[in-house]
Amino acid sequence: MEWQEETIQHLRSHIEPILPAIGSEVVDVCNNMTDVPDQDREIILARLDPEKNYETLDDILVDINTEN
Repeated sequence: MEWQEETIQHLRSHIEPILPAIGSEVVDVCNNMTDVPDQDREIILARLDPEKNYETLDDILVDINTEN
């Protein structure tokens, strides 16, 4: 998946500072990702595991780049 630049910048600026975090915390800190383009937000919310512990941004990228 090729993410829009807005999405990548959002992940770096909002998520990296709070890691490690579980998926639900990632979504919460991003205000349900309302400033991410709609298509990207829907995919990310569908693919992030709300109970999984994410140690790094790379861990998150693995999950959101993997189709369920």
